[in-house]
Amino acid sequence: MFKALLKTRLAAIGAFLFLRGGGQQNKKSSKLKLVGFAVLMLYACFAFMMMFAMYFQQLAEPFFQAGYGWLYFTLFAMTAFALMFIGSVFTVKSQLYEAKDNELLLSLPIPPRLILGSRMIMIMILNFVFELLVAIPAYVMWVRAVPATSSQLLSFVVLILALPFLSVAISGVFGWLIALSTGRVRNKSLMTVLFSVIFLGLYFVFFSQANVYIQKLVMNGKEIAGSLSSFAPLFWIGNSVAEPNVLQLVLSVLIMLLPFVLMYYLLTVTFIRVATAKRGAAKVKYEEKAMHSSSLSSALFRREMKHLLSSPVYILNAGLGVIFIIGAAIALVIKKDTILALAEQMNFGGSTASAAAVFALCLLCTTVLFTAPSVSLEGKSLWIVKSLPIATKDVLNAKLHLHIYLTAPAIFLAAAAAIYVIVPSILDVAILLLAPVFYVMLSANIGLICNLKSPRFDWINETQVIKQSMSVLMAMFLTSLIVIVPGVLYFVAFGSMVSTTIFMVAYTLLLFIGWFISQKWISTRGAEIFDGFN
Repeated sequence: MFKALLKTRLAAIGAFLFLRGGGQQNKKSSKLKLVGFAVLMLYACFAFMMMFAMYFQQLAEPFFQAGYGWLYFTLFAMTAFALMFIGSVFTVKSQLYEAKDNELLLSLPIPPRLILGSRMIMIMILNFVFELLVAIPAYVMWVRAVPATSSQLLSFVVLILALPFLSVAISGVFGWLIALSTGRVRNKSLMTVLFSVIFLGLYFVFFSQANVYIQKLVMNGKEIAGSLSSFAPLFWIGNSVAEPNVLQLVLSVLIMLLPFVLMYYLLTVTFIRVATAKRGAAKVKYEEKAMHSSSLSSALFRREMKHLLSSPVYILNAGLGVIFIIGAAIALVIKKDTILALAEQMNFGGSTASAAAVFALCLLCTTVLFTAPSVSLEGKSLWIVKSLPIATKDVLNAKLHLHIYLTAPAIFLAAAAAIYVIVPSILDVAILLLAPVFYVMLSANIGLICNLKSPRFDWINETQVIKQSMSVLMAMFLTSLIVIVPGVLYFVAFGSMVSTTIFMVAYTLLLFIGWFISQKWISTRGAEIFDGFN
């Protein structure tokens, strides 16, 4: 039975990674497509490993020469633990406490410990993957900087095998707390998004200051070592590898395994109660109000908004760019002097600074992808909207309005912040306000066109069409292209030949023309394509 459960979990992971579903369309998936996704994932892994390699390269030799080799491996363990925890805490929440098949599996003659064990193994595999992204560059940088021994390698491998158990145990506790807190609010999707943004914010804050932290670690190694060594378990973990010590290694492994064993035991005996708990939500007192009718476009827009707000995956992956844009607006105002100094160093003055701001704002908008998966997200409920007595173009326009109404105000705010910092001419002000808004409108159309051309309705999980579908990849590529190509052409080729203002006026007009043509296509040919979907 346990083997069957594991096969089910592995099959689900395969479907998630390679977009396999139940339809005929999936059987025609080309090997080239699978290779493309594999290359993309390998590139992402390589990028993370290179980042951590640069981090550990600056620590290995100074710590070894100062006699703080144990601190190096303690920092490795702390870094790997942080990455595993952030990468898996929400997976633990959804797989252990909020899995949709909990009640189905519990209705079968399957012991809860087997259900729990199969899910734990999948989470453990995920943690091992995250850990290796840190472990490989950490050990390679150590070997390059100092003479390593076989006993160090053996101890390091044991540490790698044991550390994910501690991560899963702590993630299990936090996952339970998040599930408990989000389960008692009216809109738990927004709570999930809030927790995700907090974790992501901490991640960005840390890595934006990574060089500063590394310099402090190198310069204050003695003080840091003294502080950490006062907490024995951290010293044992690092020293069991740096100065291979069997007793300290055994103690370190026990520290990592015992919390996992305790959590697994507690979950095993309480799994039925935890998995089937109806936590409810915040109670809302009914207030009698007059009923108001709304327009068709307003009703369709609210439908799209409700779908967005009910899906944390949709918000985080398609709409996180809106938060980035607002953050950029705030940063422009706060860091005004720094930005002006940087612009002066790069000889960006007057219209050139305005042009750079336009391209930067448009590039930020490429992170907003509401329309790219919007048609596919109709899924098996597509027939509902098609059965309503409404024009198809109104349905499509509602999807466009979701993108525009959420993104345009944010980009307008960022443009106003750029104007405050740069203080451009009147014409440049008009370009700064209009070009990014036209770009938002055009990028919304491009995303919808890509999804109309490459829809997917037989998905298993919304994540498949939001994060991995071809329409999203194509939309990201095309919207980036219409920013990067003109930007490179201007700053590399035409900057000295054509007036900046003339170039940017032409770019703004081209954005508007592109929006107008694509809007006509969506209202005619796009509507016909949507009508043909079954």
